[in-house]
Amino acid sequence: LSNDDVQRITWLVKNHMRLRNFLNMRKHRRIRLARLEGFDELLALCRMDALASHGDSSFIDDIEEYLTELEKETLRPKPLVTGKDLIEMGYTPGPEFKRILETIETLQLEGQLIDTATAKAYTVNHFSLNELSK
Repeated sequence: LSNDDVQRITWLVKNHMRLRNFLNMRKHRRIRLARLEGFDELLALCRMDALASHGDSSFIDDIEEYLTELEKETLRPKPLVTGKDLIEMGYTPGPEFKRILETIETLQLEGQLIDTATAKAYTVNHFSLNELSK
């Protein structure tokens, strides 16, 4: 097998039990998992595993129904704040950018931040410009 195949199979096996609790996950975790490359394969693997072990794959049907109801914009929304925005706001590029951008995206996916203005205000209030600029 190629290294890519080994990595994909390892990922599938490692994550196949996560789908049992998919609908109980926080929304941002569901969305981030669902948009990963290979998620369709993960669904198929989980369906086969469930059918082979106990014959009930209804939880996969529930996940597929949930995903069908999600709008494409919900799965991959346009970022409210970008690295460019952070620079324009006076932040110095660095490793903390990832943490800031992930936090903003999490709050966006959870519906707590809905526009750029509130996302920027949140950033200023929760991430010190001085600490990041050092």
